[in-house]
Amino acid sequence: DLIREDYDVALRVGNSAPGDYMVRHLADLPMTIVGSPTFLETWGNPASAEALAALPFARYVLGGITQPMRLPDGTSFIPSGRVDCDSGTALIQAALSGLGAAYLLRCLVAKDLEGGRLVALATGFSFPSAPFSALHAFGGTVPSRVKLVCDFIAREAKAIAVI
Repeated sequence: DLIREDYDVALRVGNSAPGDYMVRHLADLPMTIVGSPTFLETWGNPASAEALAALPFARYVLGGITQPMRLPDGTSFIPSGRVDCDSGTALIQAALSGLGAAYLLRCLVAKDLEGGRLVALATGFSFPSAPFSALHAFGGTVPSRVKLVCDFIAREAKAIAVI
């Protein structure tokens, strides 16, 4: 709760939270599916939506609910999986350990992809980007400190989006 906890601004990846908050869109961040090299050897690289849905995933769970994976055509599916995680860090560790494929922000795994610790899967798909937003409760009179920090983060986020 931004107001009760006295925060000026919160950053959110994904759809904005419902409520009375003002939302400023900062950037769209590309998503990717990754797995360990051993996972790729075992399961192969899916070329179809059906093959992708058949992969075991390290699944993102929010509030006890497994989050769907969105495909470029607008459809989605609930991934099957061997492990459920509630953070990007846990998803990355699960993927590095070969526990499943992981659907993540590309900027979070860029160094692991470059270093060969992870490999991109389903590269024939162009997954929808995730919106990155700033939320605040100031209405139309945004303090300059909030505007300045949001402007700075928006510039940096646009650079991250191309990683």
